[in-house]
Amino acid sequence: MTAHLESAFANSTIRADGEWRLAVDYPGQAEVTFTKLDLAALDAWLERPASSFKVAGTVEGKATISGPALKPEAWTARLDIPQIEIAPLSGEIANGNRQVVTLRNEGPIRLTMQNSVVRVESARMVAQDTNFSLTGTVSLKDKSPLDLRVNGSLNLAALENFNADLVSSGTLTADANIRGPLTQPSITGRAQLKDANLNVATLPNGISNASGVIVFTGDRATIQSFTGELGGGSVNVTGFASYTGTDVAFHFELAARRVRVRYPEGVSTMASARLTWTGSMQRSLVSGTATIQRTGFNPRTDFASILAQSAEPVRTSAVRTGFLGGMNFDIQIDTSPGVLVQSALAQQIQAEASLRLRGTLSNPVLLGRINITQGQTTFFGNKYIINQGSISFYNPVKLEPILNIDLQTRARGIDVTITISGPMNKLNVTYRSDPPLQFADIVALLATGRTPNSDLSLAARESGAAQSWQQLGASALVGQAIANPVAGRLQRFFGVSRIKIDPQLTGVENPQARLTLEQQVTPDITFTYITNVTRSNPQVVRIEWALNRIWSVVAIRDESGIFGLDLYYKKRLK
Repeated sequence: MTAHLESAFANSTIRADGEWRLAVDYPGQAEVTFTKLDLAALDAWLERPASSFKVAGTVEGKATISGPALKPEAWTARLDIPQIEIAPLSGEIANGNRQVVTLRNEGPIRLTMQNSVVRVESARMVAQDTNFSLTGTVSLKDKSPLDLRVNGSLNLAALENFNADLVSSGTLTADANIRGPLTQPSITGRAQLKDANLNVATLPNGISNASGVIVFTGDRATIQSFTGELGGGSVNVTGFASYTGTDVAFHFELAARRVRVRYPEGVSTMASARLTWTGSMQRSLVSGTATIQRTGFNPRTDFASILAQSAEPVRTSAVRTGFLGGMNFDIQIDTSPGVLVQSALAQQIQAEASLRLRGTLSNPVLLGRINITQGQTTFFGNKYIINQGSISFYNPVKLEPILNIDLQTRARGIDVTITISGPMNKLNVTYRSDPPLQFADIVALLATGRTPNSDLSLAARESGAAQSWQQLGASALVGQAIANPVAGRLQRFFGVSRIKIDPQLTGVENPQARLTLEQQVTPDITFTYITNVTRSNPQVVRIEWALNRIWSVVAIRDESGIFGLDLYYKKRLK
């Protein structure tokens, strides 16, 4: 009995011929040849899940088989592949990558089968900076069928074929034996990493110049050594991972020194840490200590912008599942004695913190306290001295900071203190001044620079009761709108510290529409330029020098062009 088949399946010409004798067990032989078999068409025909890695390329070869048709264990077979190319599917995963690594065979790939044992006689694949070979046997009837050997080097840029968000380079050299069952193979040997770089778009930091050695002993992979650079600092990792057949258990220890992390957006932190990560793919724990050495904030934000978001509804993070969903934290976070807090809107900050990071990746929790001993910050476009401040975290189930900060500034010879306290979603603001002023006069003084003209004795009897953040009114919001982001741009362009527009517009000609530009030359000297936008040449230039808390000197050129020098003495009568 003979058979003949021709087909154009998967853009390939496939030809098959066979012959079997009508005797016991039907002995015979068959031969199949195929040319330029399209792997992309074959991959689409298999209908694998959409998340699977899709390949393209071609393969051509010849397969022969002989033996009794009813006794497969007695078959002998041979597969010769003179040409094969494997690459990621164009337009899919590889579309956004910097380079595409295409694997090709070097010499024919030859597999033989006899007595239900498949032997890999020769199989070598090459690509740019890649050259590895596979030899050994696979038994089709034993419980431990694998006996393979992998040897060679791999260009890590090939990992980009699997993920468009990944940028990688470097070399991985391996020499290992694979034995045992398919469900739980036993691997012995070692792998060496050299000059590796790995960056993932969704992570704030990538690792560079990494080198290390991984030793495989049965079901365990041990990191014998691993060093690299992370965020401008150094990192060292040791530990192991073991495969139990149903899950992977691991224990890693990480030592990081002066690593800079830019997370969350607008915040840059330099820290050193010693962390331990242990557990399994279902549940794991990251524990240890971290010491913050320097932190910086985005200069395009001020303190008022952060607080203004406190009225927004609380957003619940999406619950993560799987490997990241089972990750828990227990990390002690402290500040070093010489910690630096840097920002264009917060200077000379001295702070100390003792925090405990707990919770999960989707719901992190902080416990502890941050104490601010001194410094300066910008609030509604004005510079304030921080007398004292603290940010406390008491809630063990969610991230909920509680503020208690005193901000003090001096304007027109008047000391103004603002106390901000409470949780972020219900902040209270208490204001007071020396001499005492009404709330409207304090807002006018801070937002426009206008000297108060109210009766101070009447203001002294007014209550400086606390107000919620949402009750401060439109006058305060004008200061915020000017301070951020316009003031930041003017600071960079003109070098001014503050810009103010008087919100109290009255009359048709707007006689009170004034523009104020102010530069804080030093903490004690302030230069102020005021102009009335409704009149011609009504400029006022004022220089104030605060000698101490009691005496100050003010030099002024008024709207008429007259120069004057005033000496102020302040004393509070009880």
